[in-house]
Parts: sequence; structure tokens; C-alpha cells
Amino acid sequence: MDILLYKANKKPKSTARPSGGSRISGEIKHDCSIINPTFRFSGTLRSDLTKYNMLYAEDFNRYYYISNWSFVAGFWEADCSCDVLASFRQVIGSTSMFCMRAANRWDGRVMDNLYPTFHASTVDTTAPSPWGQADRFILGVIGPADTSQAGSVTYYCMPPGALKDFMKYVLGQNRLVDDGQFQWGNLDTAIRAAIFNPIDYIVSCTYVPFQPSPLGALVSTIPYGWWSGSVSNTNLLNQTLTHTIPDINVTIPHHPQMASKGVFVQNAPYSRFELQVNPFGVFPLDGSLIQDADHIRITIKVDLVTGMGIMEAFTVFQDDTERFLIRQTAQVGVPVQLSQESANLSAAFGAISSGVNAAGKAAGGDYAGAIMAGVSAVGSAADLAAPSVSSTGSNGSRAGLSGLIRLHATFYTIAAGDDVNHGRPLLEVVTPSSLGGYMQMFNGTVPLASGMTAQERDEINAFMESGFYYE
Repeated sequence: MDILLYKANKKPKSTARPSGGSRISGEIKHDCSIINPTFRFSGTLRSDLTKYNMLYAEDFNRYYYISNWSFVAGFWEADCSCDVLASFRQVIGSTSMFCMRAANRWDGRVMDNLYPTFHASTVDTTAPSPWGQADRFILGVIGPADTSQAGSVTYYCMPPGALKDFMKYVLGQNRLVDDGQFQWGNLDTAIRAAIFNPIDYIVSCTYVPFQPSPLGALVSTIPYGWWSGSVSNTNLLNQTLTHTIPDINVTIPHHPQMASKGVFVQNAPYSRFELQVNPFGVFPLDGSLIQDADHIRITIKVDLVTGMGIMEAFTVFQDDTERFLIRQTAQVGVPVQLSQESANLSAAFGAISSGVNAAGKAAGGDYAGAIMAGVSAVGSAADLAAPSVSSTGSNGSRAGLSGLIRLHATFYTIAAGDDVNHGRPLLEVVTPSSLGGYMQMFNGTVPLASGMTAQERDEINAFMESGFYYE
């Protein structure tokens, strides 16, 4: 039979077929298989046969690797094994299979765990804090119903200087004089100060680190109870009693290897992200939710009465579509404590009543009762002489309002890898002839074709699943 001998140079697991070759006559040795045959050549015909490493047997329509040359009884014998990939190249190339990895096409969204990671790098992107551009106080005051926004309470927005002047007036002596609104009569000024507690009419005071907008009308006086005090630079709050911070956009940093490896490197374990928005906290982010996004949009709404804020974060994509990330509440406004000395009026009037009762008992001869009643009167008078301190609200903290809005990213570098010989994830149904190069299939499905043995089919599909080159 005619045999083509080749001095081939091909990589293992390749469908490449050798070219050229030397045609000589040979014969098959008896008692051998078609998969692992032995061919014999006349020893006097050629003396350089050992230079050849592959052959093609036209009668068998197969390519073979020459695994060993032997000189036996005047013949050169070539022990061979079938190169199933080269022999059945056309069948392989036209079979549709699910490709796990490929060298010439891949999907950068699919995570590739083939290569290890090593050193880490960090990147921070920041946005200016929405807090601290202005200092304002929200004062809730009980006043006339025609000015109230919530029940009998009216809320005002004022700068620190205006609050200072208003409280100076409220706690000063001016409120203790007859002003046409309230007649004190003959009560001493000290008694007036002890009886009247203006803090009873101030239900809340909250510091907010921004200028609320929009605001209501500018006012020059604040009514409280039966009185009113002059103010400057003070506005009524808007009817919604809320303030919306302008949207804050934070750029999402990219893994330094994203362009070469794919967007999957934006996910753990190759990337880690933390979003810090004070005072709401620090939030670990799922990289899969932001890997394709352009930036993060942050919205914040603050209830001006309670100071409670709601923060929401969304990933924004290049086509302006969004994906929800976070919703969190926190105390943005800081409650401010206001206090004023006040008298215990019920105790005071009790003291007067006890004194009168003691005098009556003494006049009636009940001296022991008079003494006990007198003791009671002394105790109540002491309560009046030492006023208690009444307060509104509780002291908060402004420490949590400091710092920039920050997106902290940690990136782990992936080893360079060898895409030519190991490919990258594809996860598509393909035909090998449409791709070329290295590829690895899931569950090789090359069929049993004409002239192919079941053993050769199984060997081919094993190559498909372990990785091969279509050349």
C-alpha cells in the first residue's frame, strides 16, 4: 500500500494535518489493529526512515503518530497510533458543542478562576460631603393656630445668630414686663421669672448641616404662647417639612485589568467595594451589581422636624438605566437641648395652702397638727426657692457628619495567564471550525461517523472536554 511519511511539527491535541511528505510503498504487519498498526518497509529501500514521525495510510484513511522504529529481519517497522484529531478533523469541525473556554473569542462577564491572584491595590473615588455648607436650626414653637404647620406647632429655620438673639430675648427680662398682651400685676420680677417657663412653648430645636430649600416666608417675629419675640434672617419652613439634598454622583473605579480580562474582575474575589456615606454608615457592595455601571447616584431626604434622614443609592448605567443598591436611615439633624429654670407652681400653691391650714390648726389648739403642717409648708417653700431645670430635646453629635462621601475599592491583580494555550471563558454553543485555536468543550458530542470506531469517538470527545486545538 502507498504510505505518506512526514517530518511533522505539530503541537499535541491538535487537529492540524502535516503537509508535503514522501510517498513510499509499505505493508501492514500481520496481527495488528487499525488503531495501533505496525507498518513494514524494505530496509534496503530507505536508510533514513527514522527521520519521519508521522504517516498517512490511504487505505485506512487515517493519520498516525510513529511511536517507535524497529529494524527486524531486514525490514524497518513503524509502530503507530492513530491521530484521531487529524484523521477526523472535518467531523470535529462541523459538530456543534457547548464551548467552555476558547482562545479566539470569550465573554468578559464570565468569571475566570483559572489563574491565581496576588498583590492588592486600592483606589478611592470621592464626592463632596453634602453637610457643613451652612449651619441652620429648626425651631418648633407653640404659637397661634393660624401660623402652625403641624397641630399647634410652627417650625422656623434660622441661622445660629438668629437663634442666639431669640433665646436671649426669650430668657431675658423683656418678657416679664406688662406689654399689653399679658398683665403681671404686682408680682415681683423674680416670681414672674420662676412662674413663666418659655421653654414650655418650644417643643424642639434641631441643628441641620445645610440650608433647607425651599423655605417659606421671611418672618420678623416668632409668637410663643402669649408672647412674641423679634428675630432676623428667619423663615417659616415649607409645608412639606422636608429637604431633599441634590443628587450626589460617585464614579465607580475599574479594576486595572478589566480592559484585558473582562468585567468579571469587578466582582469578588478580584475586587471589593465599600461605600461610605456619613452619617448613614459604610456599606459593602456586591460587585456583580455595579460591574457594568458608570457611577452610583445617591439621594438623601431629611425630615426637618425630627432630623431623620433617608439615603438611597442606585447604580447608573451608560444608557441611564438604574439598579437599586441601598436604603438606609440615620439621624442627620442633631437635637439641641434647651433649658430654663422653672417653678413648681402646684408645690408653691400647696405651700400657701399648707400655711393657711397650719394657721387654722394652731388657732384651733391643734399645735402638733400645726407643727406638722408647718413642716409641710417649709418643704414646699423650699421647692419653690430651688427651681428645677426643665429641658427640651436631647443633645446629639455632629461628629458623624464629617468626611467626604467615599467609594473605596480594593483590586487584586490576576496572573497574566496564557490565553493562546488555555483560552478564556466563552459559554456558547459553537462549531470548532468557526472559532479555531484552542478550545475546551463541555460534554463532547462528536458523533460516531462513517469509518470511525467507538473507541476513536470516545478518544475524540475526551480531547474535546480536556481541551484541544482546531488548526
